[in-house]
Amino acid sequence: MPKYHLYFLKKRSVVAAEDIEAPDNLTAIRAARRKADGRVVEIWNAHSLLQTVIPDQDDMLQPGDAIHSVQ
Repeated sequence: MPKYHLYFLKKRSVVAAEDIEAPDNLTAIRAARRKADGRVVEIWNAHSLLQTVIPDQDDMLQPGDAIHSVQ
């Protein structure tokens, strides 16, 4: 199962980090959103930034949203 790394940010500084496993990018992003707890979270897969979750913005994933990784 692919591994992802979450960086939790506060005022542009990393305040926590966590490794998770998920079957795909979408599942990893959803898990990161649940773990965000009001913080900004960067979701990485290896050397690729998948998404930055900003909790104050209405940027929730909708069914059918395309998830792309840069490799």
